[in-house]
Amino acid sequence: MDRFFPKLIFFVFFLFSVQLHGDKSSKIETTYEQVVLPILEEYCYRCHGDGENKGHVSLDFEIEGKDIFKDVKLWKKVWENVYRHNMPPANKPQCNDNEIDLILNWIEEDIFGFALSEEDPGRLTIRRLNRAEYQNTIRDLFGVVVDTKNFFPPDDTGYGFDTIGEVLSLSPILMEKYMEVAENVLSKAFGPPEDYSLNKSFYVPEMEGGQETNGFRVLPSRGKIFTTIHIPYPGRYSFTIEAGASRAGDELAKLGIEVAGEFIKSLEIDAEYPSTQKYTFELDFMHSEEVSFAMLFLNDFYDPKNPNQRFRDRNLYIRELNVSVKSLNEEHFKQKRKLMLGEIIDDEPNEKKVERTLANILSKIFRRPLAPLELERYYNLFRKTKATKTSSFFALRVVLKAALVSPHFLFREEYQAHENDSQLIYKLDDYALASRLSYFLWSSTPDERLMQLAKENLLSLKLRREVTRMIQDKKSDAFVENFAGQWLQIRDLDLIDPDRKKYPLFSLELRESMRSETETFFAHILRENRSIFEFIESNYTFVNQSMANFYNFDGQFGDRFEKVVFSKRDPASRGGFLTQASILSITSNATRTSPVKRGRWILDNILGAPPKDPPPGIAELEDFQEHNTENLSFREQMAMHSKNVSCSSCHTNMDAMGYTMEKFDAIGKLRDFENGKEIDSSGQLGSGEKIDGVEDLKDFIIQKKSEAFINCLTEKLLIYSIGRGMEYYDRRAIKEIVRRTKKEGDGFGDLIFNIIQSNPFLLRKGG
Repeated sequence: MDRFFPKLIFFVFFLFSVQLHGDKSSKIETTYEQVVLPILEEYCYRCHGDGENKGHVSLDFEIEGKDIFKDVKLWKKVWENVYRHNMPPANKPQCNDNEIDLILNWIEEDIFGFALSEEDPGRLTIRRLNRAEYQNTIRDLFGVVVDTKNFFPPDDTGYGFDTIGEVLSLSPILMEKYMEVAENVLSKAFGPPEDYSLNKSFYVPEMEGGQETNGFRVLPSRGKIFTTIHIPYPGRYSFTIEAGASRAGDELAKLGIEVAGEFIKSLEIDAEYPSTQKYTFELDFMHSEEVSFAMLFLNDFYDPKNPNQRFRDRNLYIRELNVSVKSLNEEHFKQKRKLMLGEIIDDEPNEKKVERTLANILSKIFRRPLAPLELERYYNLFRKTKATKTSSFFALRVVLKAALVSPHFLFREEYQAHENDSQLIYKLDDYALASRLSYFLWSSTPDERLMQLAKENLLSLKLRREVTRMIQDKKSDAFVENFAGQWLQIRDLDLIDPDRKKYPLFSLELRESMRSETETFFAHILRENRSIFEFIESNYTFVNQSMANFYNFDGQFGDRFEKVVFSKRDPASRGGFLTQASILSITSNATRTSPVKRGRWILDNILGAPPKDPPPGIAELEDFQEHNTENLSFREQMAMHSKNVSCSSCHTNMDAMGYTMEKFDAIGKLRDFENGKEIDSSGQLGSGEKIDGVEDLKDFIIQKKSEAFINCLTEKLLIYSIGRGMEYYDRRAIKEIVRRTKKEGDGFGDLIFNIIQSNPFLLRKGG
């Protein structure tokens, strides 16, 4: 009953003000005076009322000539700061949840004109496939791997994620890349164009090993000359080596051939240097791949006493390596063509076969059925290309390339032609829902089962079963990598470079193990539908031998990550993100820990209350240390650096939370002392509450800030899944998602399903 009482008071005041004043302006003012103003006077007027306007924000509504109720920009700022708990400042008395609700409800209804009963899914900018989505989509459509990280420029991010429609633009250069990759994809999937040929020569500068002398690569003793060769298609390839050798001893020089580390054959080199001869042999390759190719000198010989100087030393000389295609594995491509293209592999398919095949494959590429006029356009392209006396297959390649550079493929369109009213709110059809689901949980295109359910209009009816199936599918590894990587910022592990003198245990292998621990832990909570609060505190983690050694865990572990269980209050416990080496490392500097970074990470990613950017002119701690800090401890330096009035409101909570993690060094190694002094891991929050050590911090979050954490995680998931930032009109949907999830037991899988069931996920505005 208590939680509904403030809303009842609000509603009574609302009716009273309407009867008393009769017009909207009077209602707003009356409700403000009777409901909102007392709260603002208690918590905000010290800085923003009675003539005070700190930060150029004044909430006085009686100032002559000023109607603050029309200042939407002002109230958006107020709404954002109250919702994010940035105001009141951490070192000032705080509003309770009911008071915050009253303020936010009033702003939304009376200032923004948003009714409590209204549903607004927001406006989405059409979303281009990001690099991960493009790579996974091509993999699932054609069985082809495209290295998008090295081929495409990095995607921009917004609100912490690279799934935001507003920032995923399409430049002319990127469009050229898509054209190039489309041809490459089709060649890998179905074989090269009809006029394909390969004849690649590697000369001395393009090879490594030995010595470079007079236009040759020379092996004066045992060793190898090597290079990397790209095998574009499965088939038989011809290799020609131009070589010579100086003669010594009773046998000819022997040249060994090694491919991908495996010895293949040997050749006798009977051309006497400086003369050369070409030696040719053929090899079969079952896959398109990059292979290492090495030429070995197998029988070095040296006889310094031979009276004929010519025969004292046997050396091997390589001038050129040539690779050409002898014949491609047509059977391999025929099978792949038949699997995807069905009837159109016939050389002279009839019109109905072509239409059926195009309708089938294009609907997979565009993630929806094609309208008759759309299909007709692609059929006409096929027919006109075929009329140039090319084969049916080549004509189909042209159509598929056009489809792969079409905006219908490159962008995740959810537009429905009959919904043109920009204010009309409608439910996504099952095809659009299938795409939202698959790109949310798989970062890829819908599979056949989702498409079939969409075709039968059954997907929305079988949503729970499909979400469960998708989470359990191996393809949800993409969600683990892409969502967790950005929410927790563990993608930044690629950027850290700790000082190796101070932290000699750090290695590239350890860095990858750190990442894998966090991803494995996240995946376990996801797939087992464990409580989301195990992200904060759990009695287990996952380690391989590398992490076990780093954490000083007893036992034998292999390369695979295994579950390790321990006491929650164990000082060596690594349960929850806050004590995992990945998080501790990305929130540190190269030479030391950073309580500020660690505290900010918690406020931003766990509590959803990111602190404001520091005001201009505030020195970095390193600059401050350089000039002001002789004989001061690190905490004393931090305290001086943060005592600026404009900084202290943010630093109060941020630093206190960061200090509790100080018993972990800059790469997450547990310690009790630094520079011979015992570490102080205590902190005092703006509320006056003291916390000592990371276990106290975990308890504080779970006992006092559980609502903030589940709200934060819900918001992050919504931003990632629908591709836009959260707005005031999403608040009620977030509250409903949280309410349902708490009622069901706080399971992570339940939270994801409740997000998928929410109006922001299921609804869309027209236009």
